Amino acid sequence: MGARSILLIAAILIGSLEASTSVPVHGRVATKFAQLGSDTTAYADQGDLRILDTIHASTLQPIERSDPAALHLGADTVVFIRSTTFPPSSVRPDQVGPGQSTSEGMRLDVNALARDSGQGDPHFRRLNYSSCPIDLNLFRTPARRGRAVWVSRAARDTLACPRFQTGDGTYFETVWPVRGILGDSLKPAIYYFTIALHLADGRVLKSMSDSAYLTADPSPPAHDLSAVRFRASTTVGGLGPRMLQTKVVATNISRGLVELDYGSCALSIDLFAISNPTGAPVWRSTRRGPRRRPLVNPGGYACTAELRTRILAPADSDVFETNIPLAEILADSLEFGRYRVEASLVLLNRELRPPEWSTDTTFRLGEVTIAPIADSMPRTRMSGGLRYTAASRLIRGESGADTVRTMVLVTNPSSRAITEQFWRGCPVTAAYGYRTAADRDSLPLVRAAWEASTECPVRFHWLEVKPRQHLLLYIDKPIHRGGGEIPSGRYYILAWSGGKSQVLLNAGTVDVDR
Repeated sequence: MGARSILLIAAILIGSLEASTSVPVHGRVATKFAQLGSDTTAYADQGDLRILDTIHASTLQPIERSDPAALHLGADTVVFIRSTTFPPSSVRPDQVGPGQSTSEGMRLDVNALARDSGQGDPHFRRLNYSSCPIDLNLFRTPARRGRAVWVSRAARDTLACPRFQTGDGTYFETVWPVRGILGDSLKPAIYYFTIALHLADGRVLKSMSDSAYLTADPSPPAHDLSAVRFRASTTVGGLGPRMLQTKVVATNISRGLVELDYGSCALSIDLFAISNPTGAPVWRSTRRGPRRRPLVNPGGYACTAELRTRILAPADSDVFETNIPLAEILADSLEFGRYRVEASLVLLNRELRPPEWSTDTTFRLGEVTIAPIADSMPRTRMSGGLRYTAASRLIRGESGADTVRTMVLVTNPSSRAITEQFWRGCPVTAAYGYRTAADRDSLPLVRAAWEASTECPVRFHWLEVKPRQHLLLYIDKPIHRGGGEIPSGRYYILAWSGGKSQVLLNAGTVDVDR
């Protein structure tokens, strides 16, 4: 694979949340949900920060949902029904017996797994299945309306009820040959499934969440990059931090399947001085590292060693992207200014051996400007269709028992309900108090002067936020607790809303005076 296969590009900020373990928190830290009314007309011209000034938290909670992929069976059991397509494959003739085929067409695997509905460690449930447990129907549109183009119950022979296995009864699995499903009348295309699971007592569970590209062509996916069209772009965007955002989109323009193999650090970026177009790069992403901060272990980046594979159907795409904080680019004395950008994408062919298996494609992406603009953490972010806004307040208590409250207001600005994952018990996972705005906005995060955090299990639960609804999340940090005190002064607050979105926000400032 060469040097590029072990490039230190990506992904692990060992020290990025070092503050979360540096200062112990004594006593209980309150984390609550509250709900505002859905009418936001009065605040339309004032923004979410003004809404936070008017909050009177109630005890109402948002609607809690289970995993959308789960189907409920009574009050104590959930069942997950999923499908997987396996692409056509081939083997050498010397690896099969006499008269056996050296190729196997695409297969469609349907499986189900039952477990208890609790949020702790799962306990798997035994189910009794009917003699023919699965109905599989195929549709050409996502709406799945009208007549299905293929119905397993109407199929011939073993296609109507293929052999299945249940093991100890906690799971179910069966496989269809796609060539048998499509036959001579259905074309290669994306099909949308309805899967009905029948139990022996007559109960039926139906899943309508899966779809896949199906083809009867037994040819294995090609490793032909001439069948792939690449589009690449780069820009400087984002806030808190600003990023050099580079993306390469690989699209299959052929009529067959195409396989892409690559490592975890397939995409790398080089910057060149405009004044020296033929010179060496002045910055390489392969040598990047987190910003160095005094007294803080910055950690590092590492490439993992796995080989990743993606099968592209006709017109399907795979996206390679990297977002690099400008602070990391400028950290090793690079100056503000304008630079020429080149991207390199390394794709592999797992049927070959190194170094022949590697293909390096270079993209010349024009120029970008790295301007000396303030890079403060934003007060508001959009993520998953929801708007997150943060603020902090000093709450006065009796006998000097004051509290710093950090709030995150989650708003659904759309006209449809949005279901999002949050960490159970601590939707605002932590708040950090810094002495300067620069420390609050640094990457990786430096050691905070104080923190408020909760010791919650890293388990998600689903919450449904209705259209125009506000959801208030907050966490409290007592100023006096068990002999420990927050010294007087101004603090710049960073809020971390844990969950699927992992939102970091500037929560404003709080002045502590005693």
